[in-house]
Amino acid sequence: GTLGHLFVYSYSYPDGLYVGDRVTSLTGTVQEFSGATQLVFPSWVRLEGDPRPEDIPAPFVLDFSDPITPSVGYTVCKTGTRYDPKPNRMENLDLLCGYSTNNVHIESLESSLVKIANARPSTAFVNCDRNGNANIGLFGQTKDEETDLWHWLCFEEGEDKDDCQCYLECVIGHGEFDGKVCTELNSFETYGQWLVQLEDRWSVRLNVSTRDALPLFDPRDFAKPEHAGCTVDIAGIMRQTQAARPRWIVIAREETDVCCRAPEGKTCPTGIPVCGQ
Repeated sequence: GTLGHLFVYSYSYPDGLYVGDRVTSLTGTVQEFSGATQLVFPSWVRLEGDPRPEDIPAPFVLDFSDPITPSVGYTVCKTGTRYDPKPNRMENLDLLCGYSTNNVHIESLESSLVKIANARPSTAFVNCDRNGNANIGLFGQTKDEETDLWHWLCFEEGEDKDDCQCYLECVIGHGEFDGKVCTELNSFETYGQWLVQLEDRWSVRLNVSTRDALPLFDPRDFAKPEHAGCTVDIAGIMRQTQAARPRWIVIAREETDVCCRAPEGKTCPTGIPVCGQ
């Protein structure tokens, strides 16, 4: 990435601007919102003339075609520990794309237009608030000083510890969710974000949001047998939310940003376009 993108938060659709317009000036207040830099209370001056949507740059493609060299998707999502030859280092790895706050590669793409392809959608949506107190808690990584290994660990104690462990295992695909792509249901219902797996070698995961782009599409439908094996292509704005797991979210802008691929004998869910049609 270029570190050359800025998210402008105008609270509602920006009056008088259309896709492809240019602005000659932009002012506002810089704010750090949950890990993402944005401009709030903005004002702008539009360049006279017709919109030129053809000038909008193509999305930055997170390519996961080569895990060995590696291709750029691996560079963006992962740290160097992924290539450590020592055994039993799996918990050192960024299962969650760009989790490390030292990852300058993914930071350089914040607020830019990116694209992921052939991602595996969640097929499990689980309510981890099992005690019903509306608090699940956060998990993160901690280092074992004796072994020099990093481990995923719940930060919660007491009555919410089991809820947090459910959340952890769902998101990283361990324990009762081993091998599954799973989204915590409360996060989905509250914020509209759901989890996809970007590639199968390391099971790297990322959050996406399609609620505004496809209001009639329910990603929970991917759990139905008739949609088994479907994958998705999603383009959108790359945003960081520190409290989310995974922290990075691709937010689709419109219907054409999202499409589904179904294997032979299966169908895509209602409300999501089929790729190539």
